[in-house]
Amino acid sequence: MRIKAVCVAALLMLARFAWGDTVSGVVTDNNRMPVKDATVWLWQERGIRFATTGDAGIFRFENAVAGPSHVVARREGLAMGGADVYVLGDTDVSLQLGDQATLTLRVVDREFNPVEGAYIKSVYVSDTFGVPIWELAEHGFPSTRSDADGVIAISCLPLKGHVSLIIYHAEYAETRLPYLPITEKRQPVQLSPGVPVRGRVVSPDRKAVANARVVVYKQSGSGRRDFAERFTDPEGFYNLRVEPGEYFVDVRHPKFAGPLLPVLTVPESEPVTADVQLVAPARLRGKVVGPEGKPAAGVPLRYYIEDRFYDERLSRNDGTFDLTIPAGDGLLRVVPPEGYVTASAADIPVHLEHARDVQMTPIELKALPVIEGRVLGPDGTPQPGVLLSTRNIEPPFWGITDADGHFSVRITKPPEGLKAAFRAEHGLRFLRKDFEVDLRDAAKPREVVLEPFEPDLSRPEPAPGENDLVGLLDVKAPEPIVDMWFNSEPLTVDSFKRKVVVLTLWAGFDTIGPTRDRMYELCALHTLFKEEGDVVFLGIHDNGSEGDEIKQFIEKYGIAFPVARDVEQFTTFSRYNTAKIPQTVLIDRAGRIRFVEVNGRLLELIKSLRREK
Repeated sequence: MRIKAVCVAALLMLARFAWGDTVSGVVTDNNRMPVKDATVWLWQERGIRFATTGDAGIFRFENAVAGPSHVVARREGLAMGGADVYVLGDTDVSLQLGDQATLTLRVVDREFNPVEGAYIKSVYVSDTFGVPIWELAEHGFPSTRSDADGVIAISCLPLKGHVSLIIYHAEYAETRLPYLPITEKRQPVQLSPGVPVRGRVVSPDRKAVANARVVVYKQSGSGRRDFAERFTDPEGFYNLRVEPGEYFVDVRHPKFAGPLLPVLTVPESEPVTADVQLVAPARLRGKVVGPEGKPAAGVPLRYYIEDRFYDERLSRNDGTFDLTIPAGDGLLRVVPPEGYVTASAADIPVHLEHARDVQMTPIELKALPVIEGRVLGPDGTPQPGVLLSTRNIEPPFWGITDADGHFSVRITKPPEGLKAAFRAEHGLRFLRKDFEVDLRDAAKPREVVLEPFEPDLSRPEPAPGENDLVGLLDVKAPEPIVDMWFNSEPLTVDSFKRKVVVLTLWAGFDTIGPTRDRMYELCALHTLFKEEGDVVFLGIHDNGSEGDEIKQFIEKYGIAFPVARDVEQFTTFSRYNTAKIPQTVLIDRAGRIRFVEVNGRLLELIKSLRREK
């Protein structure tokens, strides 16, 4: 590969097109010794199985289903371990059970009275694995309810981690807690009573439908978010609670299709009745194949009606799929695995009027191309040390051209329209070129010729909701007050006189958003400037994480520059008026803050400050 890829966010993850039917692995303790008599649960498509490890700590599940899965292991006296895996063929999973900790919550109502009988519906541990406790509890996983004082003690959590979780109670709206550090301190949780939404689900001939799944959700450009879920009782009735607002209601049952219901408006206090009559089902069948016609397992296929998400299925191990949908017009969207694209259109119009069972022609996938080329200067000479980045791909790619100016990039997630936008910018000179590559015609190497440009040195007012650091511009940068250092001995901003300082306030729990993208960008820029000696990169992590956890974040991103942890009172974050992360500030050679809005222009701003004397 003829590129120095630095902190590359878009890693190559080629899907495997093969039959496979086992999920297996070994459970060990902190000393890498096998753990005997641990219970291991496998959760797939609302189907749950469990196994017990033997002397060698080994577990094995046959006939696994292709697609996303939770694997969770637990044994008394140890912290639980787990992994979220995407099963494609035989899958090996190693689970480690370490030292355990207990997270204690006190659940109260709006008047701060204790709430008895609340329980944890699901928990996500340290951004690593999910535990669907509500469903696993029927298969031996411990379920903990709040006592008369409203206290829930969640044991067997990993020491020095964090969790996100959902709390359920029949008389309150479901409550989501996006981030809680696992600490000995008891943490309060306030529930909202919500507004009752109830109704009855009946069949096309108006008979009661039991065990129908009713979900109240919202849909936005970022996807669907479920707010409440219930199953109907033997008489077809359901009862749930949500906060006031506008929602969609989705009803599913294996024998029927759910109708496309209008928006449900939930007022401030009045209960809402939403009865649902299911409709006769139509069935859409098909198969997804990869290169050479091999079955493609675990490929998401999403069905839309009138631009609204209706249902999703994953192709099976043999590549086949089927959806139970209402008759009428719709759209089938194929979501290829990373590294692949559909051979024809990914959005397939569907018309089911009279035919109730339709077999589609096979959907073919092909590998995305490797984009190769060379970056040249205005005089035609090869340009090493050019920062190459993608502009419309999530997550973005960052890399640096080699000594001959070459680059090679494999796109793993195709952008909309299959046209990838790139920027090539020289690391030291004001030369740049934005270019686009059509992924349907990317076989030939590219020659990218850099052009001179003027840097954008504007200092705009902060947008609504952003950090307001305008008052800090052109004044001496506040000294960070920290209690722990990583990758370095203790440092001070004052010690960096005559150097440009790139200071970033961040938190590692933001693993799929702007913080992730900024840290990968900083890693690439640190590599670009580390031999120059006049640019310093410094990260200040918030105080909400333990040192071991911050160290894991640093290792995950491959951060080589110094990182410090803010003190408990979030003093440094307050000094830099930072409530939203990430926040990067640029400090000039005189120690003054010069730029605080750097999105999309960080490299050109660094170069501008470097040329100041």
